Amino acid sequence: MNSERTLTRIIIPTLMVLLMITACGRRERPAVFDAVTHTPTAQSVRASPLPPSALRVRWGGTTMPLTVAPGSNTLVLVTFTNEGDQVWPDLVAGDQSLQDGTHAVRLGYAWSRPSGGAPTRTRRPARADLPNAIPPQASVTLGIGVVAPEAPGDYILEFDLVQELVFWFSDRGADTLRIPVRVDHGEATTAQTGTP
Repeated sequence: MNSERTLTRIIIPTLMVLLMITACGRRERPAVFDAVTHTPTAQSVRASPLPPSALRVRWGGTTMPLTVAPGSNTLVLVTFTNEGDQVWPDLVAGDQSLQDGTHAVRLGYAWSRPSGGAPTRTRRPARADLPNAIPPQASVTLGIGVVAPEAPGDYILEFDLVQELVFWFSDRGADTLRIPVRVDHGEATTAQTGTP
């Protein structure tokens, strides 16, 4: 009887230890150190000002006509790529505590006159929102309503990105997309700046 008790005291704990060792090696979910490929979400993007290394943008094509009527409103498609090293937050990934779009990256535009002096830019309040957070090397095409100036003449239409209520990318040295546009009562002509 004593030998059975001794055997029970040794075998049962040994089996329990073996079961625990086997169970510890199994995981139902990936651990923090496991490589997991995922699309950035609002939870994975920080809501803070982007560093200078995140402000690199490569501009693609646009559908902006080269001639528009004064005061006309044109839906323009603009394609660009995140060439930086950070995810660009969308409205959902922006600062949720403020709920005003702060820190979200958005597309905007400005008009200026091509003159010999320093250009005077008139930024417009129109914005186009990212459809989701944009990771590095991803491209997106956005539609934005562009309202032409009321006065006829030659202008430069400049597309730029803004981290809302923080800064315009171009104010920190980023490239913009500049398109010469004639504002005239004549016929609109199609842009030759590539396919969005």
